[in-house]
Amino acid sequence: MIDEGFWQGAPVGGFGAGTFSRSYRGNFERWHIKAGVHKYQNVPANQFAVFAQADGEQPVAQVLSTGKPEGSALSTWNWSYRAASGEYAALYPKSWFAYRSSELPVTLTLEQFSPVLPDNYKETSYPVALYNWYAENPSSKPVTVSIPFSWTNMVGWFRDVSNNFNGALSHQDKNEYRSETVSGGSMPGTMHGIESRQEPRTALRLRIREIAQVRVRYGYRKIRVLLNREGWKVGKKLVYRNGRSKSEPAPHDMHASRSPGRCRANSSPSGGAARAPQLF
Repeated sequence: MIDEGFWQGAPVGGFGAGTFSRSYRGNFERWHIKAGVHKYQNVPANQFAVFAQADGEQPVAQVLSTGKPEGSALSTWNWSYRAASGEYAALYPKSWFAYRSSELPVTLTLEQFSPVLPDNYKETSYPVALYNWYAENPSSKPVTVSIPFSWTNMVGWFRDVSNNFNGALSHQDKNEYRSETVSGGSMPGTMHGIESRQEPRTALRLRIREIAQVRVRYGYRKIRVLLNREGWKVGKKLVYRNGRSKSEPAPHDMHASRSPGRCRANSSPSGGAARAPQLF
């Protein structure tokens, strides 16, 4: 079962590829970046905010989100925006956020647009969007307005197949840090050793199994193609050997062998009729 969460929003990108969404409450919290992996978790620092100051009055700075982070995270930010102070509408590939807070001297409208490029399927599928901001001053006073935007460094956060980001920063860490005493002498400071305790090709084996979990219909030949695209430079025999353990077989080849006058087909795991290949 996939938990899509109860806060929804128009997706960013999504034409046959990864996507993420900014929900109508203003948070980036639906992540489908990795094929077959669905994560639903708010990343509080990924936010739009507003700074506004009318001439002769005190400035106002607010995060444009109605969901305050749990605990004391980002406690110095102003998370006081009220849930009823705005409107949301969506018609893919666009969506609109209207901000009508009584605490702000201006009204704001955000237009989110996922580009659809004619005859360019590749770049249309990218999980990117354009965000156009419009500010309206209902008073006769000049108002200074700026829209800050922040984004967490999420490099490596999508390496696993879990449904959240718990442990994202330490996932797949391989090094072990130790300190050792020096006998028969002295050494100023502390010496730290870094030693990998993994057997050779463990990282490759983990990556093969990770691909096999997501691409469940892929045999070791197709997995080898994906690995080479990622820069591993491995042969099919190496993939076959490293894709199995004592308790589980290597990724199998779903394709039946070809003979003269016959087409290559995907055979059913149960020995039944052939099934159409699954597209990714």
